[in-house]
Amino acid sequence: MLKIFYSLSLIALLLLVANAGWAFYEAHDHAEATKLFERLQELRSRSQILRQGLGHSQTEAATTLENERAVCVQQLAVILRRSSIHFLYIVVTSLVCTLVSSVTITYFVGTSRWAREVVEAYGLETEFAIRGSRFKRCSFSWALLGICAVLVLATFAGAANSAVRLVEAADWQLHYQVVASLGVAVIAFSFHRQARYLSANYQLIQEIVMEVKRIRVEHGLQTSE
Repeated sequence: MLKIFYSLSLIALLLLVANAGWAFYEAHDHAEATKLFERLQELRSRSQILRQGLGHSQTEAATTLENERAVCVQQLAVILRRSSIHFLYIVVTSLVCTLVSSVTITYFVGTSRWAREVVEAYGLETEFAIRGSRFKRCSFSWALLGICAVLVLATFAGAANSAVRLVEAADWQLHYQVVASLGVAVIAFSFHRQARYLSANYQLIQEIVMEVKRIRVEHGLQTSE
């Protein structure tokens, strides 16, 4: 179980680090998208004014503006496409991070119940079940923290996405960069704490198994190695 958790955690953290770097790299795109959008509005207004005239020179000028406007639209489309890909990336990253914490929750739900049932069946000390419940309760807190941190990260990613909020996204870019950087640290620490409780719970299970083997040997029951 620990190997699976460590592998998934490593993948999730690599995705988060890459996302943080992407957030800083994308800052130029946000500024460029705002400039292009403002330029498009200006070109559209000038084109409408020129087309109201009847002169040949005005028509040629309007055509030139339309060509420039088409180039701006094409450039803006490229930037928005990259922003959409980034948003899809953070969605996948959020799902992977949530999966890691969900694995911890699912694991403790099963093992804590198993520990309680074994303690009751073999008359072991209740301290085993109490320790298992404590590990589960503490790990749940850190798992939920990691999930909440991912939700906050995804929320800021949407607010700072040019494809979602063309003009207002630039105002959220700095906030998103800070959240993306802090998110890596918070989620990494959450995974670290979960790993500690997973390791402690594994030791607890080994202790319970050894106690069960001892009792079965004392009662002359067959034990499987």
